[in-house]
Amino acid sequence: MDLIKVRAFYTVATLYSISEAAKHLHYTQPAISAQIRELEHELQTKLFERVGRTLRLTEAGSAFLPHAERLLKDFDSCRQALQQLTDRREGQLRIGASLIPGMYILPKLISAYLAMDDDFTFSLDIQNAYEVERMLFDQQIDLGFLGRRKPYPLNSALEPSLLFFDHHVLILPPKHPLLEKEKIHIQDLTHLPLILPSRSTVTRKSLDTRFRELGFSPHIQFEVNNIEAIKRMVIQGIGASIVCRITVLEEVASGLLSERLLLGLDVKRYFYMVQRRSTSALSSSSFGQFVLTYVRSKEFLHQRL
Repeated sequence: MDLIKVRAFYTVATLYSISEAAKHLHYTQPAISAQIRELEHELQTKLFERVGRTLRLTEAGSAFLPHAERLLKDFDSCRQALQQLTDRREGQLRIGASLIPGMYILPKLISAYLAMDDDFTFSLDIQNAYEVERMLFDQQIDLGFLGRRKPYPLNSALEPSLLFFDHHVLILPPKHPLLEKEKIHIQDLTHLPLILPSRSTVTRKSLDTRFRELGFSPHIQFEVNNIEAIKRMVIQGIGASIVCRITVLEEVASGLLSERLLLGLDVKRYFYMVQRRSTSALSSSSFGQFVLTYVRSKEFLHQRL
């Protein structure tokens, strides 16, 4: 029996809603419905029925529910035991991160923590935000570090800790004529060739949303799905870009790039440390507590200035 289908059934049965189960499991509603149908076909019985707008368990569904719960608990316990034996050394922290936190935030946090505890061991898996959240749900990682367009909802199945938020800035080659302006407004970009991330990225979605709100049509000449490639292209004078400020601190400090806030843009990125609510004791781990304290320290704030 496919435990993905069992988990879909159990989540729908306990939340009384396919839409809420989809949010909780990070699937689409059609995917959850398909998993339920396949499980019903496998068991050769209906597990749910609709009464008006209400979804409720059938007699067979009610009988199957405690067995599904026991199957999932046994599987999770088994997986945790095997992971301790095969996936990590004792004491190793499993970290997942989306691209910007993984490349531009975590290295500084880990370096600072190693100065206090040189025995600290970890594994780091850099994936997209959706995959990091899935890995948290499946207990494949202990902590996740994510950037989001909006704050986490209060009813999230994950337990987020906001680290800080960052602004998006315009980046240009150091001698670009636009830098002569004391203030740069978003309308100044009308004819400027832009190099932006691909449309599937959080950064691009945030920018496109803000552009639509402002009624602004940018001249997007290139789409590049790698932030390091975008920076190199701007350095070479191929175009300008709008990026999260924390990604260009080193290039700006070294004089390779110049950055400016854009009047009227006001797009933020929120960065979080995230874990499963059922494993919230991890927040008291030494690394987790260090992160929450360090990101508010003068040393870390100075690195971001």
